[in-house]
Amino acid sequence: MACGSAEYLYIFLDEGGNFDFSPTGTKYFTLTCISKTRPFQIAPALDSLKYDLIETGLDIEYFHAAEDRQAVRDKVFAAIQKFMPLPNPTNLTGKSHFK
Repeated sequence: MACGSAEYLYIFLDEGGNFDFSPTGTKYFTLTCISKTRPFQIAPALDSLKYDLIETGLDIEYFHAAEDRQAVRDKVFAAIQKFMPLPNPTNLTGKSHFK
């Protein structure tokens, strides 16, 4: 197919937690998926937020929920909510899900 003649589906998958179900492991393991076709209307809003944060003195190259401060995460999620509802993650609890 020639470029532009088909609609492509982009799937963004993220996990939270780990597979260590010992007492020191995480309590939950989540998989969250969002699928989108172009155009990605959210991209300019996230770029703008990134540059706003840089201009206020925050040294940020990219967004990462596990590494960013809570205030940054709150702003990212607020931007995301303007364009799509937040995903509904499935929580898998305990070893019984992975027997």
